[in-house]
Amino acid sequence: VNGVLENFKASADRKGLLMEHLFFNQLKNTSYCLDQNIRVSHFRTRNGLEVDFVVEVRDRIFLVEVKSTSPIESELRPLLKARQYFPPSTECFVACGKTEEKKIQGVRILNWQSVIQKIFGL
Repeated sequence: VNGVLENFKASADRKGLLMEHLFFNQLKNTSYCLDQNIRVSHFRTRNGLEVDFVVEVRDRIFLVEVKSTSPIESELRPLLKARQYFPPSTECFVACGKTEEKKIQGVRILNWQSVIQKIFGL
């Protein structure tokens, strides 16, 4: 649709969705290229606690929140709360478009390419 409309600039309200779509596609394509089975799902509780991706690779679990910009600390709450539903070995990431690598309360904030590399051990 964007091509037909010659609309090649993403509006602010669509950037997050587009970033999630990009991340998912690259995650699946990387698994195919490496011939590794992965399971990708979404996590949401009845109370509205939500995490974008739950990725399972080689008996490891990763919770990933995707942001188009570097997150503020309050945006990490869903990941921090969701950890209680998963084994202690579960790793938590925020995948961003561009960001400085940092770690806040056990959540690693990286650019999306680095998150994919960490998930697949590259």
